[in-house]
Amino acid sequence: MSGKLVYLGRAGSARLNINGGSFTADDNIELGKNDTGYGEINLAGGTLQAGTLKLGAGAGLVNITGGTLILVGDDTADVQSLIELGVLVAKTGPAPNPKSRNTWAGS
Repeated sequence: MSGKLVYLGRAGSARLNINGGSFTADDNIELGKNDTGYGEINLAGGTLQAGTLKLGAGAGLVNITGGTLILVGDDTADVQSLIELGVLVAKTGPAPNPKSRNTWAGS
């Protein structure tokens, strides 16, 4: 499955569960676009690839328990910010390292 620009939780709540296969956003994935939005990604298997992950005016969470997250480009500062805010969480193994060439594996 793929999309150009993906908003999860634009003005309400949305959840993307990935247990296998792949999901590709050619551009950004933005969680919680508006202040009333909440977007959640649960990556348990397969691959999630995006230009970058962003947090909008609302709230969001990315749970990585398996699979692989690939962000294209240099997103080190954005990823570090999401980790510090508790938005990007690796529940098994070490936390994602934003300096590891933008690829993270869950388990």
